Amino acid sequence: MDKYVRKLVIELGLVVAQTLYTLLCMQQMRAGEQIIHDMMPQQVAEHLRRRLIRRTGSSAAGSFAVSRASFALPRPSFCLETQQQQQQQQQQQQQQQFGLAGFGSWELHQQTGHHHLQQQQQQGYTELADKVEPEQVMLLLHQLFSRYDALCSTHGVYKVETIGDCWMGATGLLTDDPQHASRMVDFGAALVAAAAAVDSPLGGSVRVRVGVHSGRVMSGVIGSIRARYCLFGDTVNMASRMESTGLPGRVQISEETFSLLPAQQQAGCELREAVPVKGKGTLRTYLLKQQ
Repeated sequence: MDKYVRKLVIELGLVVAQTLYTLLCMQQMRAGEQIIHDMMPQQVAEHLRRRLIRRTGSSAAGSFAVSRASFALPRPSFCLETQQQQQQQQQQQQQQQFGLAGFGSWELHQQTGHHHLQQQQQQGYTELADKVEPEQVMLLLHQLFSRYDALCSTHGVYKVETIGDCWMGATGLLTDDPQHASRMVDFGAALVAAAAAVDSPLGGSVRVRVGVHSGRVMSGVIGSIRARYCLFGDTVNMASRMESTGLPGRVQISEETFSLLPAQQQAGCELREAVPVKGKGTLRTYLLKQQ
């Protein structure tokens, strides 16, 4: 009887240990997925995951077959591949590798819709970086960008990336949104207000320039290692131009974005004529009126 009880306790302990290990693995997997989804849209991450499974699926199945053959069916010919099959498999692997590197041509969204891009940059960043220690610069940007990130869910904005002191986001990118232009302009005003609440190491509050433009973009993941989800197209360049030609503490929008705003929001903008824009000549733009 004691022997039976001892065996039962051991088996129960193994089951509990296996269950705890499984729960720990699932928790780590969820944490890893969350990190990936913070770096790129969930749809894109899922697409890459399926591609990776297809790339490794044939080799994993082959290894499993060898294991079964040596354990249950000890026949050497069971897992042997002909030279032609090996060559086909090598060609497939090469094609899949190049396919992953060329993933930028895969479209996440329809090309016909309008997408709104916003870029923000801090005024006097060059002077700040020259006079302040790098640690302080990094802490300031972290404080600013964390405030911007918190506003994304409120306004339905997708954060694309940060480059130095530049923060870029988009609306109407992952799902159709009839209010994408209005949301982006409101988000730009919220960024200006959020930055003004942050103290600058050089004194005073932080003032940022915000630029908004609307148009078509191409999205996708490029590269085979440390892949990044990126946007491409003239719309990205125009959003950058709207920011660089803007005014500190103001939101500048292009005429394309202005035309998509409801009448109530258009009334809250003021015309800014004859703005020289690199590569575009002189354009009409609009500034969001200060509250």
